[in-house]
Amino acid sequence: MQNKPEKTRKQIAKHNRNLSNVALSRFIQKIQYKAKQTGTVIEKTGEFQATTTICGVCGYKLPNKLDTNIRKWTCPS
Repeated sequence: MQNKPEKTRKQIAKHNRNLSNVALSRFIQKIQYKAKQTGTVIEKTGEFQATTTICGVCGYKLPNKLDTNIRKWTCPS
């Protein structure tokens, strides 16, 4: 019998990355399915978009950055 060659670290890393992408994709599909059932809207944002300073109801954007200790803020509009 011939021994199969061992997978290289690069191949294993690529395989793990592919599995991770599939898992995330499947999770997003489930969230979208549930959102559709309940009539909820899901929006995709950019990776570096500052979503914590934008009001989720009216879209008002705070002019200044928030301190890290501020967890809630009231929209002025």
